[in-house]
Amino acid sequence: MIDKSADNLFLEVENAIDFRNRHMVSMKDMIKRYAGTDYDHSYQHEVRPDVDNHAYEYISLVLPKIVYDNPAVKIDSRRPALQGETVAKIQLAMNRWISDTQFRETLHRSAMDMMFGWGVLMTVSEPVPGQRPADEAIKSLPRVYRIAPEHFFMDPKAGHWTESRFMGHSYSMMREELIDAAEGDDTYDMEAIQDLAENAGMNDYEGKSSYREGSKYRDEVAIYEIWCPNTGSDAESDGKHHGMLYTLAVAGPTSDEDDPYVGYIRKPQPYYGPRTGPYTLLGVYTVPGDPYPLSPLTATNQLTQEINGSLRQLVSNGQSYKRIYLVDAKNKKLATDIKEMPDRFVIPVEGLDTQRVMPMELGGITAQHVQYQNLLTDKLDRQSGINDAQRGNLSGDATATAVAVAESGATVRLAHIQRQFSEGVKDSLHTVLWYLFHDNTIVLPLGREAMMELGEIDPIFTGGDVDGDYDDLLMTIDPYSMERTSEVVLQRRAIEVVQLIGNIAPLFAQAPWVDWPTVMGMLGQTMNIPSLGSIIDLEKAAAAMQQGMIGPAGSGGGGVSQLSPSENPVGGQSGNDQQIAAALKSVVARTGA
Repeated sequence: MIDKSADNLFLEVENAIDFRNRHMVSMKDMIKRYAGTDYDHSYQHEVRPDVDNHAYEYISLVLPKIVYDNPAVKIDSRRPALQGETVAKIQLAMNRWISDTQFRETLHRSAMDMMFGWGVLMTVSEPVPGQRPADEAIKSLPRVYRIAPEHFFMDPKAGHWTESRFMGHSYSMMREELIDAAEGDDTYDMEAIQDLAENAGMNDYEGKSSYREGSKYRDEVAIYEIWCPNTGSDAESDGKHHGMLYTLAVAGPTSDEDDPYVGYIRKPQPYYGPRTGPYTLLGVYTVPGDPYPLSPLTATNQLTQEINGSLRQLVSNGQSYKRIYLVDAKNKKLATDIKEMPDRFVIPVEGLDTQRVMPMELGGITAQHVQYQNLLTDKLDRQSGINDAQRGNLSGDATATAVAVAESGATVRLAHIQRQFSEGVKDSLHTVLWYLFHDNTIVLPLGREAMMELGEIDPIFTGGDVDGDYDDLLMTIDPYSMERTSEVVLQRRAIEVVQLIGNIAPLFAQAPWVDWPTVMGMLGQTMNIPSLGSIIDLEKAAAAMQQGMIGPAGSGGGGVSQLSPSENPVGGQSGNDQQIAAALKSVVARTGA
């Protein structure tokens, strides 16, 4: 177990920050090249701008496909009989919370971080702003924050981030704000806070090379918050506290020669939250034995630099191109005419000797330059998974098979990125779900949709007012809910749904042994229509079959019988009607639809 004394814990943090910074050297360089010198003129002293901005192209193509809209979640339970009402209400609460907190904006920023390296989300439950504690009970809501990669740190000895013995982040506060926060909270050490020197630790927090002008006048202090799981504290016995939170600050100015003096500015606090902790790391690929993920842009960074180095040389050669004319030195008038005459001008020369005028080309782009550049670009396309089909630039030379093969390979890579991001988002939302399940200070009005679905006049979700155990809840993110879907695709899906219902509805009666709600749910996932399983009401379908309104598939009217009950061979047999109705009712009873 790690020594939790202030000096030793800060030493662990310093080692973790050094380890993190080794992974961020190229990341900072890539971000500056992505933005370019026209975005920040000071970048021209630090990086050479990319002639071919691969990072911008990659992000503009991939980012809308992983986070274009808010996720839509679905909650289920391992014990549906016990938690049926809880599941319905907490699902509405989750989707309402996602909409109310502008969750997409936080995900967009973290997805950008993930493109260059890794993204970090921190999920907490905090009081709703603007409350007056004297008048009413404090109300809370979960909140997800984006933590900048350069301010997150974790155990450098961990082989994966989930195995870290500690992780945390640094942040800055104006000392006056810190004192105001401490006055109403006796867990803070007011004496230690007042002893903090002006701008204590800010050089290390901002980084000496990137310390922004003006920050030194704000009287800010750098704070380090560390979460250590499995500390064995007495508070963990209630099942709602997991690990401890430690809050450190540099208590005095630092220099290159002296070690900083650090201390706790707050008593160690039991962490109220799930056992997974407050942090979620978003990454694309793992590196064996290293806790930090690897991004596609980092993996292709050296090749991108080689391509831009070759392009700069190619541009330089193109700019140095010259076409000159050698003439007889004795004929000075001809030399002057050639020099001064504009383009496409006819110069009459008496007794012109073609041997006395010799055109010559110097510099310029050679075929070898172009071939080498194309070779590097093709290699980058293969490594990054970006092809002309995704760019929307298809040439006539590409066959349909070649395009399909290239698109298939790119789709697999993109699907992996989407899956990794979606899993990270789900981990963060699981923490939100934990707070909704346990925290009785959470009060969340659910809105009109819940009023219609629950049949309540003013539906309000109250945290902790639930049945069963949290571990019995299952959460999934609806497929494709976060990515952009084109209008053409939406129109095609609507037409497909109408056709599907006309063809499949009569089959409910012909094959009652089939679990139709599951089949419809599977079709809904593949068609990106999660509600497809609830479009057809089995009970109403049973009643319609009993009345002879629905005939076999393929009959007139697309499965809807056009005959009267006496003429309908299905509707005219009361015994058959009863068997069909009984079969449908058995499906309803078995599936709970």
